[in-house]
Amino acid sequence: MLSGGALLNAEGQTEEEARKAGRVFFPSSSKIASTHLVPKVLLAHSHGVYLITNAELEGSPASRDTVAYAQGMNPKLDEDWDYACDAALGGSDCSYTIPVEWLELAVEQGFQEFRLRMSETKIKLVTK
Repeated sequence: MLSGGALLNAEGQTEEEARKAGRVFFPSSSKIASTHLVPKVLLAHSHGVYLITNAELEGSPASRDTVAYAQGMNPKLDEDWDYACDAALGGSDCSYTIPVEWLELAVEQGFQEFRLRMSETKIKLVTK
């Protein structure tokens, strides 16, 4: 990643440079400067429903990119996972950004579960 934060492909080109060279631009994960990343947590629906993050939490046994499946929505463990996922989030793959502060709050307050309540217009953290 350049000092200005531009994404680069495997050849070190920006999207504009790749297009000028007649190439299709695809960002390379090897060119990302992790110091420029802002912690994110995603609730994703793609072959299950799960939380995934690019962040590291000091003292946590989980590493970056660890996947935490929603109860009943793990394709490796749950027989009706596909039905449960579609009922919860619809039939299309999607992702939603969850505030990192919600996870921090859950850790600080010793939540036994991380629960979200969803409607068609919003997602809320369940704290009780």
